[in-house]
Amino acid sequence: MKFFKKDYIKFVLLGADIVMMICSLFFALILRRGKLNELISSEFQYIIISFATLFILWFITLFVLDLYNIFLNKSNKDLMIAIFHFIFIAVGTGSAYFYFQPLLGIEPRAILLLTISLFTSYLYLTRIILIKIFSTYLREDAVVVGFTSTLISLEKYISNYYKIKAVFTLNRIDEFKFFNTKNGYYQIHDVNQFNSFIRKNKINIAIIDIDDDALFNNKDLIVRLPLTMHYIRIFDIYEALFRKVYLPHINYIWVIEYISSKQNTLSSYVKRVLDIVLSIFSCILALPIIFIVAPFIKMDSGPIFYTQKRIGQHGKQFNLYKLRTMQVDSEKNGAQWTQKNDQRVTRIGKILRSLYIDEFPQFLNILLGDMSFVGPRPERPEFFEKLNNEVPFYHTRVAVKPGLTGWAQIRQWAPTTISETCDKLAYDLYYIKHSSLFFDCTILLKTVRAIFIKY
Repeated sequence: MKFFKKDYIKFVLLGADIVMMICSLFFALILRRGKLNELISSEFQYIIISFATLFILWFITLFVLDLYNIFLNKSNKDLMIAIFHFIFIAVGTGSAYFYFQPLLGIEPRAILLLTISLFTSYLYLTRIILIKIFSTYLREDAVVVGFTSTLISLEKYISNYYKIKAVFTLNRIDEFKFFNTKNGYYQIHDVNQFNSFIRKNKINIAIIDIDDDALFNNKDLIVRLPLTMHYIRIFDIYEALFRKVYLPHINYIWVIEYISSKQNTLSSYVKRVLDIVLSIFSCILALPIIFIVAPFIKMDSGPIFYTQKRIGQHGKQFNLYKLRTMQVDSEKNGAQWTQKNDQRVTRIGKILRSLYIDEFPQFLNILLGDMSFVGPRPERPEFFEKLNNEVPFYHTRVAVKPGLTGWAQIRQWAPTTISETCDKLAYDLYYIKHSSLFFDCTILLKTVRAIFIKY
């Protein structure tokens, strides 16, 4: 459910960025040349065309860094980190590009650096101003229908989007007193008073907390709520804020609605074709690297490749292939979760893991159809059985093919506890619910970003 009416701002912002990126290049050329009339020529058109490929890469980078979702940049520090990442990527891609395609008669490095400097200055100022405007002046008025601890925990995040004017609930609890006093909201217990309040204040958005059983089990009261309002479930806001599902809200109706609808769609067939093409290309690129590192793995007295049983789509087991990074007897006492700074990892294994080279043989798994490039990471049978007994609805993550990378992988570290596994499941189910080719491309780009940021 879409509930932000300001989504169009992203497209306006994109248009403004395109104009300002071209203007930044224009002013950079003026600063270098100093003569405006020399730039109003076919030469300027040639320069624009030469920079066009770079501009496309830079806009993709801005998207991956979430610089078009100004609501996610909650602090100046987060914004500065994102912009520094953009500068690093822009300088790197620009330098590489003009090394192979120098501009004749133009000083590409100076023009490049000036363009990036001018554009990032504009980028920082516009984002800071817009974040301030939206957080202070353009939040829409809303009322809350229902009240539980869920609302208390999410109130400060909801307030980033809406000005909550009142809460309609039948509950009278001590927790609400703090909630009320701190923010100046007041409580409404009568449906007639509620209807009068929203008419008087011209409010048409209501955030519903359906866990409030006292309210939502009262059918006589619920049917008297105005149908003219736009009702938004608090769980939908939770998903938009944290990019994961709210696990306590998951039930079998939810599974039927969102999981079963993802089976055998046209998108899944297209995704399989892309997996085959990309895996063949990736295997060709990976083979020389595997040949180079193979002797070093062998020096640790053991096989080069490591095969491990994993749970695939619909619970089918398959052999997952990896380059060996642990000691041969690393699991002599049974299957174990990998720990941070795991002592079982070999010296060459630490390097291979840090560069993700140990995952290269999984391109073969993708080609064979056991895996996809994007999806929930495949779990070992020993762990899957245990987690399936302890984590509700854990089995639903095998509704789609496991992936080389996934939404959970770029949002958190590998889980080592049941609590962290629940968090991972929340991200996996969010991916399954919102899965699309566009989302897959986003995850792949963010995976590349995560690898670079790591260093």
